[in-house]
Amino acid sequence: MKKDIIKRNTTAELVIEKILNMIKDGDLSVGDRLPPAQKLQQIFGVGRSSIREAVRGLSVLGYLEILPGKGTFVKKTGLPIGLSDKGLKEILESEPIFDIMEARDCLESKSAQLAAERADPVQIEKMKKAITRMQEPNASLEAISRADLEFHLLLAEASGNDVIHEIMKLLIQKMEVFADKFWATLPSARDRAISTANQVITYVSKGDGRRAAESIKDHLELVTDQLKAVISESAFESEKEHLK
Repeated sequence: MKKDIIKRNTTAELVIEKILNMIKDGDLSVGDRLPPAQKLQQIFGVGRSSIREAVRGLSVLGYLEILPGKGTFVKKTGLPIGLSDKGLKEILESEPIFDIMEARDCLESKSAQLAAERADPVQIEKMKKAITRMQEPNASLEAISRADLEFHLLLAEASGNDVIHEIMKLLIQKMEVFADKFWATLPSARDRAISTANQVITYVSKGDGRRAAESIKDHLELVTDQLKAVISESAFESEKEHLK
């Protein structure tokens, strides 16, 4: 792979553009593993944070697939190569949501495990009621979003750990800005999210901490994947408007 220096005063947007060109030109093919971050830093002459932002942005767009413990691979997407500056900025500006989801994955897995050990019947009933409100046929997106965030906060409270509960309050506040992006997706995605949330409650009720933790991971992974799809679609819609 040839060296292709980017000046150090540029941003992750140019790294994205360079990687897209490598895919377009055939330097990277579907299934190829992307060089590690340190190597990409050398190739492009930029910092690690710019590489990280660019790789995650391309993951959101569907060009790359990040497999924990294995690396990052070029993924077949069928999407057109290239985005305007506006589209790229929209992708990069959405990245904080994935930091939030990553933090929630770490925190809520432990939260669900502890809740299975410590939740009392009243707390479990409150979580069930929150899910029930999410399933109401005429519930607005705002009401569904509110009930979902309440469920996650109740789960943290049921962990019996005040620090986890307080941190979750902070993450929930930050998540409210993005929540509508998810709940505005297809009803099938909403139904699957509600189904996985119900699984969490089932395992918490049974005192099965391991499966409760696995279920909340499934739930958050589903939400993350759907958010990627929504943000990607939004960026390409912006691109269409830009080209008109």
